[in-house]
Amino acid sequence: MPVETEIIRRNKDTVAMKQLNALKRKKNLLKAFSLQNNVVQFRKVLIVDDIYTTGTTMDEVAKVLKEGGVDEIFGLSVCIGEMQ
Repeated sequence: MPVETEIIRRNKDTVAMKQLNALKRKKNLLKAFSLQNNVVQFRKVLIVDDIYTTGTTMDEVAKVLKEGGVDEIFGLSVCIGEMQ
């Protein structure tokens, strides 16, 4: 399975997500990512993230990949967080 770590670029520094509620997480990551030179050559992509709490990071990255032409996007995280 090919692995590509440079497809998505973070465009802006964002506040640490652990400090934010669900709504603020969404606003924090809005337009935070972009596709690198439209290099996506894959039709199916697996996004791997360290922790899944609200899914905002995966949602925003998936949106950018969809706009770049990826047909199917799956997500995998190492652990699940809980909002407090």
